Parts: sequence; structure tokens; C-alpha cells
Amino acid sequence: MIHEYCVYESLSKIGWLFTEKLPPRPRLQYHERLFRGVLTDKLSHAFNDRNRQLFRDMLAIVEYQGNEEAPRRFRYGTYRFEYVWEALVDRVYGIDDKKDYFPGTEWRIGSSVHGNSRLEPDTIMIHQGGVYILDAKYYKFGLTGKPKDLPGSSSVSKQITYGEYVAEKVVNEEWFRRKHGEGFQVYNAFLMPFQGADERQDGGVAVMKAGQALSWWKDNDRSYEKVQGILVDTKGLMKIAVRQDREEMASLAECIRREPE
Repeated sequence: MIHEYCVYESLSKIGWLFTEKLPPRPRLQYHERLFRGVLTDKLSHAFNDRNRQLFRDMLAIVEYQGNEEAPRRFRYGTYRFEYVWEALVDRVYGIDDKKDYFPGTEWRIGSSVHGNSRLEPDTIMIHQGGVYILDAKYYKFGLTGKPKDLPGSSSVSKQITYGEYVAEKVVNEEWFRRKHGEGFQVYNAFLMPFQGADERQDGGVAVMKAGQALSWWKDNDRSYEKVQGILVDTKGLMKIAVRQDREEMASLAECIRREPE
């Protein structure tokens, strides 16, 4: 009966992730001391790992219910939305297999070669003759409009390295030409969140250009040497983040290629 209570409490809070149905209400009312005593006794006599884990989980529910400092209203959320932002960008715009676009380095000591870990761009988008290297930055420039809230020199330098590797190496590889064709341009962009004043009339994601980052050590005459700062409407992106979206890829590509005003 305690298990019945714990199952009902669990499904009432996170059951919507698994099913729309709720089990019958528990026959027992919550009684912390009774529940804790029974479960502690069961745990002390359980030797099956699965049963022990079950009793520990039930105890955790009972202790949460009895914790006066625990919030009475159950909430869902994350304190690390930057990971969600990266996943949203990659799902809507990115290709599945990115490993061929990772630049790497190695040490050669005598006759031995020691590879270093590769640089890994967040997202690679391929669309109509362009390879777009996208870095999802959960920065607050879209809220503040202050330059200090834009990616710094280390991020810009890394993007240029990505672009140079793809432009000089990847797009000239036989496997790439066989799969995608020739004559590809390489572009770089930071994708940052903002709250679009109005969503696009067709229901898509609002995107706009914030500016572009240039380096002092390049001539900035190649497309990948100009790293575009693009603002993407957060709510709109969350609405469609179920699969790669060709229409949104076209809209983003157009925004990246457009010269800043």
C-alpha cells in the first residue's frame, strides 16, 4: 500500500512523460513515521539489488513529502539552459554526423605520433552550396544589446579555425565532393537567443543579424573569416525543435549571407 502511494505521487508529477493515465488514488493517507519505519525495516532485510533500489526510491519520495523545506508546488526546469540551447540549434539546423568536420592536431616525438583531442563545433549546417559552422552561444546580448555580452576573441578565433579547416581541407575531400558536390562556400556564425517582438507570419522562427566579428590577423576577405552574430527567437525555436527543418535552414542561411547594415 505504501508502494501504491509512491506510484501515485510519482505519476501525478512526472507521469505525463510516459502516459496520460493515472492509477487509482492510494488507500493510505500519508504517514511519514509509519512509512519510513516499514520501508527501513524492509530495506534492512532485502538482499535483492532491484528490491533494495526500489525501497530506497520509495524512501526518497516519503522523505521529500515530509520535508517542510521542500516546495509544495512541483516545478520542472533547468539551471543550465545553455545545453538546451545547443541541442535546439543542432536539432533544427544541424547534420547528424559532424566528426569529419572536426579539426585536430598531433604531437610527433621521434618516430611516434600522438593525436590530441579535436576541436568540435556545435553544429554543421549544409544548405544550397554552403557549409555553415554554427556555434550556439547562450549569451544575453539579445536582451541587453551590450557589446560586452557578445562572444570574445577566443571564440572568434576558434570559429575562424573551424572555417579554415573546412574550406581548405573538408570541401576538397573526395568523399565530400561525391556526397555534396563542388563549389561550396564556408560561413561562420554565432547563434544567440532573443525574444522576437513578433513571430514570423508563416509561423517560423524569427532571426536577425546583430553584427559580425572580424579578426586583426586575417584579411577578412573570405566568408568564413567574418563570423556573423545571429539572434534567434528562443520561443519559436523551441516550438519546432523536433527535427531538421529545411525552411528554417534556408531562412538562417539567407540571414547569415546578408551583408550587415
